[in-house]
Amino acid sequence: MLAYKRLKRNKGAMTKSADVSKEVFNSYSPAQKELFFKKKIFPDGFSLRDVYLTSRLLRKGNYPWGSSRRIWLEKPGDKNKKRPITIPPFLDRVVQEAIKMVLVAVYEPYFEKMNRSFGFRPNKSCHDAITALKQNETIGLSTAIEGDIQAAYDNVKKETILNLVGKKIQDNRFMRLLKKRLDYDYVDAENNQRVLPSLGIPQGVIDSPYLFNIYLFELDEFVQNDLQLYLKELNESKGFKPSGKHAKPSKPRRAWEGRYKRRLEAVGRLKRTSPDAWRAQRKSIEKEIRFYKHRLNLMPYYDRSLQRLRLFYVRYADDWILLTNGGTHVAEAIKAKIKDFLWEKLGAVL
Repeated sequence: MLAYKRLKRNKGAMTKSADVSKEVFNSYSPAQKELFFKKKIFPDGFSLRDVYLTSRLLRKGNYPWGSSRRIWLEKPGDKNKKRPITIPPFLDRVVQEAIKMVLVAVYEPYFEKMNRSFGFRPNKSCHDAITALKQNETIGLSTAIEGDIQAAYDNVKKETILNLVGKKIQDNRFMRLLKKRLDYDYVDAENNQRVLPSLGIPQGVIDSPYLFNIYLFELDEFVQNDLQLYLKELNESKGFKPSGKHAKPSKPRRAWEGRYKRRLEAVGRLKRTSPDAWRAQRKSIEKEIRFYKHRLNLMPYYDRSLQRLRLFYVRYADDWILLTNGGTHVAEAIKAKIKDFLWEKLGAVL
């Protein structure tokens, strides 16, 4: 009932889906056929009887998933490309919303603890991701690595999703329901062909974005654990302690500080020994002192090669950005590690 209340006023609630094939329909039981016809009813025809019937079939593992309709919309910012949107029957959307509610209850504490993913989560938005990138922790991180996943939803392996969800949810009935939900079919609106994809999760469906967050949570953990360990090893190889900063300034700054100190000492001697000469040269000396101060203020205190390496990572759906104070070679090494991890662990391509 709560899932229905959340969806009934959505703009797309009245959007039509596709019919199942005759073979599938003929295999339905009487209760499944009754619910199948109810699935065509729009939200204003939904009743409490439909809730009871759906719940009973779900408990028995006999819920009749319907067929979706796939349409193609222009991709924002690129009119030459289109993205697929999958439209399931209304009652399927209600069940998917209920599935999402279970996933949110289980996974949100893990997501919130790390707080690096801001897309398609309760009370999170792109503005939160921007705010995270502007906090004090990112000061000095001048090198950025940006990436997104190619054909993100279409290349997700269903077995991988089920295995990842199974790590946190040890409920066989729920896992069987999720497996049936992922075995979806759709009718392409452009050629009227029915497709049963073996790979991917449908884009534009209620629970798909959150499932994708679970999928890429592996990347979040890899960045926060493995890559942080990689930077720690680099820091230790440069003589850094596990905590704290390198105390020694860079060589160019030490040289200019030495010149500045010697010049101040010379000016002090000139004041004591030759007051008249000091007054005659006062303006030029003060100008020179201001130049030294200005030059020192422009110089970084630490040489980049002597800085303790850090990183900061933010993700929004399949787009992510990683900031670091390392040079180009460090950024390229980090990106290569992420690329290898995505391919070997998730079968995803940058």
